[in-house]
Amino acid sequence: MNKKISCLIAGILIIILAFSTVGCGNKELEKKPDNSASAQTPPADLEKMRKGLLELGVMLEKRRNVNSGADNSEQQEKIDLPSQDTAGDKSSSGTSEWKEEMDKVRSLHRHWNGLEPEAVAKGLSATVQSNLEESLALLTSSVENRRPLEAELAANQTFRNYIEVARLFKTNIPANLERVRYHIVESRLQSNMGSWDKAEEEARQSLTIWQRTAYSLEKIQRAQISQMEHSLTDLVEAVQKKSSILTEIKSEIALDNLEQLEKKIKALF
Repeated sequence: MNKKISCLIAGILIIILAFSTVGCGNKELEKKPDNSASAQTPPADLEKMRKGLLELGVMLEKRRNVNSGADNSEQQEKIDLPSQDTAGDKSSSGTSEWKEEMDKVRSLHRHWNGLEPEAVAKGLSATVQSNLEESLALLTSSVENRRPLEAELAANQTFRNYIEVARLFKTNIPANLERVRYHIVESRLQSNMGSWDKAEEEARQSLTIWQRTAYSLEKIQRAQISQMEHSLTDLVEAVQKKSSILTEIKSEIALDNLEQLEKKIKALF
């Protein structure tokens, strides 16, 4: 009799424990989608900062091209120095021409201020945080003093530090593709400075990172993968020839190919 009662009690306990386990499991299942959904949504300031840096790079490239040419010194004087009639006038044409660039820099500071707390919470290292602050400060100073090439270099370094921030979040573009972009631009800028050894090093780095990344892009057509690699190989060869115009052309092609590739990847998400 006692044995039957013991078995009955044991059975009841097993049933109670089973329902408790199912209930806990359901609660966990209900919580998981919310957590993963929030983790997959990057801050709006992240994409805004990326867009701002790329747009500023284009603006600075155009600015530098205006200052180049046979009459470079005369053009530089016209752009950078106020005439005697307008000396001391802070609304001179030279200053107003750089207003758009400075407005873009101001926006970058605001986006970084909005992004920084979340990045730190995600584990952003103090080194990357400091590097980004320094490159952004140099960018601001270069634009303020109207130095296009120096500003482009600072903008690209800011983009390099941005990449390390962006990898903390779930984004559509792989971090290594962003690094390829950084090295292509840096190669072009170093060639503009006449630093051909550094330019070749950067071009080779873009190709190396691309070759490591290409295998993971399984959903991208092989023809597009091959086109990207050929454009980077061409860039390396152009830099080896120490031809500024050839390097400019090949870097433009590589960046165009990268842009098309990124659009394709975004469309897959």
